[in-house]
Amino acid sequence: MAVLVMLVLSGPAWAQQEIADALRTDPVYVAPGAEDVDRASLQRSIDEAAASGIDLRVVILAEGNAEQTAESLKDELGATVLVFTPDAYFVSSDVGQGRLGDALKSAADELGSLDTAAGVDALVRDLVAESSGGISVGWVVFIGGVVLLVVGIGGRMWEVRTRASRQARRRERRRTE
Repeated sequence: MAVLVMLVLSGPAWAQQEIADALRTDPVYVAPGAEDVDRASLQRSIDEAAASGIDLRVVILAEGNAEQTAESLKDELGATVLVFTPDAYFVSSDVGQGRLGDALKSAADELGSLDTAAGVDALVRDLVAESSGGISVGWVVFIGGVVLLVVGIGGRMWEVRTRASRQARRRERRRTE
């Protein structure tokens, strides 16, 4: 009985290790019994992500827990892992949570559709746009600091000149009186 319990409990861990081993050589894993996908389209999306510095792995399962699988594979592979099951999808990544959240919101319709390749393409497109398009918080803070510095220096110069001008007018009035 104990052996049976151990086999049942080790089944998912063994399966995830098998998936991790497969993902080390191929960034797309399709489990036996899972719906096959357009691998060429997935590979184009994965290559686009890689060009932006995102190590993406895609897993399509026939059944299982997408969140748990994605989390454990991300921890083991150190990559962004997108897992699809027939009724769910989940992404686990070290990409900034705000950036990932924005991309997931934008790609939600495609990710929830039956076209897995379109979902991956939409997510990658939004992640890449986030990394190359927008202005990062660091740049906003830096530019804001520069603007404040320039305004501060300009304000101080204006104050000094105004004060000097007033003092000069007072001296001139006193001389004329």
